[in-house]
Amino acid sequence: MCGLPCNGTLTKTQDFHVFIDWGDHSLPKPGHVHGEGNGQFAVLSAHRYIESGTFPVTTPLFTVLLISVILIVSALTFFPALSLGPILEHLLMNAGKVF
Repeated sequence: MCGLPCNGTLTKTQDFHVFIDWGDHSLPKPGHVHGEGNGQFAVLSAHRYIESGTFPVTTPLFTVLLISVILIVSALTFFPALSLGPILEHLLMNAGKVF
C-alpha cells in the first residue's frame, strides 16, 4: 500500500495518502486510512454512483490471468505422465533394467 518496502518507518495513519478510483469515470476520491494493529491498515471511504445499474469489474488482465492459471494447472496435471515417466525409464535403463 505504501508503494515502498514498509520497514516500520511508515507506521502512522497520517503517513499514508490514499485515493480511490471507483471505476465509474468519476474523479478519484481520498480515502481515510485506519490502523488495524500489527502494522495493518484499512482504507475507508464512501461513494455514491451517478447512474444506477451495474458496472463491469472484469478487465483484460483478469482474463489473461485466468487463462494462464487454467493452462498451468492443465500442464502440471499431465507433466508427470509425459516427462517424468521417460526420465525414470532412462534412469532405470542406465541401472541395467530394461523394459
